[in-house]
Amino acid sequence: MDRREVRVSRVGLGSLALFEGLLAAVLGFVVSVLAWISTATSWTASTEVTLRGLLFGLTPGLGAVILGTIIYFVAGLIIGYVHGALFNLTASWMGGADVATRDYGAEEEAPRMAPARMRRAEPTFGETVDNRRRMDR
Repeated sequence: MDRREVRVSRVGLGSLALFEGLLAAVLGFVVSVLAWISTATSWTASTEVTLRGLLFGLTPGLGAVILGTIIYFVAGLIIGYVHGALFNLTASWMGGADVATRDYGAEEEAPRMAPARMRRAEPTFGETVDNRRRMDR
């Protein structure tokens, strides 16, 4: 395994923004679901009829989960563009950032590679097991 260093002098703004946007969307989804559960339980506990409180707590929460996830995604997308622009600006002044990588030899990759002809576990559409046995002979 050979180690080498690569200098990164620029990142793609779109790819970094999409990565940070998706990361923020996942975080926003988790936060929204937790807030939804909290709201539903507090509404249920504060009403005399459990079903009415549960409906008042669950109904607006679904929209909040969807809207919250979208808002977090857009915020993460904007932050990703800003981070990318700041990295590109800073990297142009500094000359880039060094990243260590590993280069695996062909001997080490061979066991992970699939054989040239692999047999399917399941028959495909329109194919029976008997037809496959005849084709494999």
